Amino acid sequence: MQKFINTGIKLTESDIMDVSKSMNLIFPKDLVELYILYNGGEIEGEKYFYIDENNDVDICVKLFLPMKYKQSENDILLEELYQSLAVKKKLIPLSYIPFAIDDGGYPYCINTNDGKIYIGYLEDYYVSPESTIRFISDSLIKFINGMKTENEAYN
Repeated sequence: MQKFINTGIKLTESDIMDVSKSMNLIFPKDLVELYILYNGGEIEGEKYFYIDENNDVDICVKLFLPMKYKQSENDILLEELYQSLAVKKKLIPLSYIPFAIDDGGYPYCINTNDGKIYIGYLEDYYVSPESTIRFISDSLIKFINGMKTENEAYN
């Protein structure tokens, strides 16, 4: 797995289970493992870009969200973004956990039912939260390991 920098306060499995319970969700194993290693942050080496195998998904990740503990008052916690987007505003389905954001604030989510990664294009909302969701990757590990620098992505 890639190395993260600018990460949040170290989490225990108990911390993660507390957040999971508060959200009334069972977190996928890959998400739990990522947050035990790194509590949010950025991928080392300025690896912000993801292009899928078919070259039809071209996205930029600004930040992986911290969980449970803020390091600054400007931090957005994973559980706060979930509460806002899924519970209050109903812009993403309840089974989707936002764990990262792009430069425009759009959330990258992991589906708790299948562990796949999606992006929520919130301006595309039409009738239901599912209308905002676009598939990105088969797994969190594949998504993270597929991150590239701008030069790697476009040269």
